Amino acid sequence: MSLLRDIQDLASSSSKDIELSTLLRKCKILATRLNHPGFKSWVENELNGYNDVSSLPSYRVLKVISKGHFSTWGNSILTNIQIHTHVMKEKHEKYVKKAHIMQGIGSLENLLSKEGSIFQSPWDSKLLAIYASDFYNDMICIKAWQVISSSDIAGIIDTVKTKILDFALEIEAENPNAGDIEMNSNPIDQNKITQIFNTTINGNVQNVATGSSDVNQNSQINNTAKEELFSNLLDIISNQKVSLEEEQYQNILKVINEMRSTQGTSDFSSKYIKFIELINSHAGIFSAIAPYIPVLTKLSGVA
Repeated sequence: MSLLRDIQDLASSSSKDIELSTLLRKCKILATRLNHPGFKSWVENELNGYNDVSSLPSYRVLKVISKGHFSTWGNSILTNIQIHTHVMKEKHEKYVKKAHIMQGIGSLENLLSKEGSIFQSPWDSKLLAIYASDFYNDMICIKAWQVISSSDIAGIIDTVKTKILDFALEIEAENPNAGDIEMNSNPIDQNKITQIFNTTINGNVQNVATGSSDVNQNSQINNTAKEELFSNLLDIISNQKVSLEEEQYQNILKVINEMRSTQGTSDFSSKYIKFIELINSHAGIFSAIAPYIPVLTKLSGVA
């Protein structure tokens, strides 16, 4: 059987025993024999994963919802609550309404092999720091993530299989022996392969920046209140010391003191974000500092 027919049979098969990663490795052979850099690059990215979100194909950009864990003012924890992102500024909301699936096909197939699995993509801690207290009254979001269902992942895999099938059929129509000749012998004119590649595979590419907030806000908080704020934060962390490893404890104390020394400067925002990252996985600490988040956000100038 020719390589092109082998690829077509695998791509059109409904058998769950055929892995897409195996099919892609056959496409890697075809890409080398066709000597087409665009097809080669696409196959490599699908096999090994994408490194650059700006080059991510549109079928790997999914519309998703977000969920989170919340702390109430009474220090209760509510889990897996849907987050209504409409309260966010548009320039921030776009980062959480769409998920960018960068992993290679093998990783996605492995995810699907786990029955009932749901893929979670955590929010950037910068966004959590800005909006933690804005989603619900008297509740602070202590952890947030995008929810990506198994059907979303299956859709990506099915799309890749269909694109491979369409490409192989079009290549065969041009030259049925194109997959079985010597490497780099150019069995089809490169311009024609590019035309087929663009029609069947390339599609639209999402150009999405991954930067953070670019807004700035001046906050008027008196010096006495600021000093009391940081003293209270230090007291809270000291009271929570038993739940922390010594290195974690010292790192958190250090960043609180760095926030205190950099308040009113452009460096404060990065220290605050680091603080949120350090305590993000400690629900008890996050709950205890929840009343101070709005003030810290104002001081950071990132709201």
